[in-house]
Parts: sequence; structure tokens; C-alpha cells
Amino acid sequence: MNEIVNLINTIKQVHDSEYVEITGDLADVVFQYHHCYYFAKLLQKFYPEGEFYIKNDGSHIALKVGNYLYDSKGAFIDNDFHPVEGEDWISIEAIMIPSNKILREKLNKFVDDIYNEIEALYYSESNKLKR
Repeated sequence: MNEIVNLINTIKQVHDSEYVEITGDLADVVFQYHHCYYFAKLLQKFYPEGEFYIKNDGSHIALKVGNYLYDSKGAFIDNDFHPVEGEDWISIEAIMIPSNKILREKLNKFVDDIYNEIEALYYSESNKLKR
């Protein structure tokens, strides 16, 4: 759990300025309230065994790894979430994925860029991030 929380903090600290440029707000704010799907998607790149979970009212997405849910604020347990299934993806696309193609492409590129940069930093032979 601590390794994932450390990763979350690194993502937020290192990339706030880039996220402001793309979205106009700080990464923590945007990842928590607007584009939580992209944060969960980013975490899943590091933890592919993780599963997307959605809040029962459809307002938030987190990634479940082991017994914990993770979002931009860290680890938590909440029974008000369930695994993302079939019709949930319709809500996710309508609410959390921008309809603006350029912004959507920038967000996807941003996720890929963060993954590549952090992977290079933390997964080098001399400095491995524990899983």
C-alpha cells in the first residue's frame, strides 16, 4: 500500500505544472473531481492487476489493488463503490471523458508521458519501485 501512495504523491508533485497547462487546474483537484478516470488509468499502467471501481452514484472512479481503493488522495476503503461493469462505461464516457477530441488526446498523452517518465525514474535497475 505505501508504495502506491508514494507513487501517487510523486505523480501529483512532479506534474502539477504540466496539468495546469493542459486543464487549467492542479493535478490533485482535476484528478479528484473531473478526470479521476485518467488517474485510475495511470495507476493501472503501474498496477495492471488493479480493477476500476466506480462510486455507486457514478461520480468518482478509483483503482482497486488488493483490499484498497486508490485515487489522487491516496488509499481508502469505501463500500459505496463497485467494480466497473457494462453500463458503467456509458456513464464514464458521458461524465469523465471529455467530448473534446483534442483535450482527450492531450489527457491520454499526458497519462502515457507520466507513466514513461516515472517508469524510467523508479524502475531503473538501481532504483526499483517495489510492488
